[in-house]
Amino acid sequence: RIGLWVDGQNKQKFSDGESHRNDTGFYTTCDQMLWKEKDEPNDSQGLGGFFRAGFANGKFDDVTDFWSIGLQYQGLFEDRDDDVLAFGMAQGVFTEQANAGYSSDNETVFETYYNIAVAPWLHISPDVQYIANPGGDKSVNDAVVVGVRVQMVF
Repeated sequence: RIGLWVDGQNKQKFSDGESHRNDTGFYTTCDQMLWKEKDEPNDSQGLGGFFRAGFANGKFDDVTDFWSIGLQYQGLFEDRDDDVLAFGMAQGVFTEQANAGYSSDNETVFETYYNIAVAPWLHISPDVQYIANPGGDKSVNDAVVVGVRVQMVF
């Protein structure tokens, strides 16, 4: 998939502080099943991968380039066919405009989670993230974020 976005709000350029409209960017994303446990058309158990990339104008936007890549496995454990174990890595590259205020040119995140299918309508996902150069600030320590996501479908 590919896409284009346009932000019609007034934004100030980093270089001259003047306001401009219609900031644009584009992105691409790809998800692919890499290996299936069973050779059946409706089987979703197995190893999948994804890749995403996005690009924006560094004269207006703090993050000019973004990419992420990862793997996920559905049904890794016996009798847990709808559970998903995933690992991903993402990086946002900050603008090179001098007055944007970043001391690092990027922020990098490593994430792993386990999506537990408690019921068809309820999923719980414990999640751990490691963030290098949070906020593009070299003076800040790297961060570890631990969380839990809950998804309910009504």
